[in-house]
Amino acid sequence: MGTVVGRPVLTLAHPDGTLSSLEPVQTELEVGDQIRAGEPLGTVDPSVAHCDVLCVHWGVRVPDGWQVGATVRDRYVDPALLLGWSGPSVLWPLDGSPPGSG
Repeated sequence: MGTVVGRPVLTLAHPDGTLSSLEPVQTELEVGDQIRAGEPLGTVDPSVAHCDVLCVHWGVRVPDGWQVGATVRDRYVDPALLLGWSGPSVLWPLDGSPPGSG
């Protein structure tokens, strides 16, 4: 459990080395706790108003030594791929209109 830009973030290390991060969350888990698939992790922290509706953000990264200049970084992957969804990621305009419609 840590904090990023003032939001509580829970990071889980999977057996294959992949790291999943969830934010904003409240949890009783501590560093080193083992969990099983389907086990509750925590709840969405309602005190963090960063979206119009209560939500949780899920990020996935692979610590495989991605080289960016002289810096070694984790490689972020689209979590939707882990759910079996396919297709490109698309950034939507802030006004909610479909991409390319304006």
